[in-house]
Amino acid sequence: MPEAPGREVLVIEPGMAFGTGQHETTRTCLEEIELAVASGGVRTALDVGTGSGVLAAALARLGVPRVVALDVDAAVLPLARANLALNRAGGVTLVGGGVGCIRATFDLVVANLLADILVREADALRARTADGGGLVVSGLLESQAEVVVAAYPGWLVADDYREEGWCTLVLRRAG
Repeated sequence: MPEAPGREVLVIEPGMAFGTGQHETTRTCLEEIELAVASGGVRTALDVGTGSGVLAAALARLGVPRVVALDVDAAVLPLARANLALNRAGGVTLVGGGVGCIRATFDLVVANLLADILVREADALRARTADGGGLVVSGLLESQAEVVVAAYPGWLVADDYREEGWCTLVLRRAG
């Protein structure tokens, strides 16, 4: 991915196979994070399925005061911690576990996961998104977008990115 003028590049541990920001879904999540933070009102953020920590690092580097990053695979947390340190993205709280282990709500929730997980965890993801907040869901194929949207009744698609067969959606509560 060519670097956009004036943008900083996040540093990622060598030898990583995923979560480097090169994949369409990660990149579009990064773009949406940047837009959301620039528009104001993002004081808290949750990165669900943090993996490499690249999305949490971006949130912290963009100035979100409270960032929580979680993953069900506790084995990835040391890598995420290393990437956060490399990117001087201190203050991110790393948690091993699923969305259900978090009780707080967040102005922005980012979940770059597989479509079946986005559907299965829809109740938990909706519950973690504060009133007036945004929910970015990604990691799904374009053909799966309709099924994922259906799992979030009463939510509107505020943005829809489609690239190379992949889809990232920004959801907000209707009304």
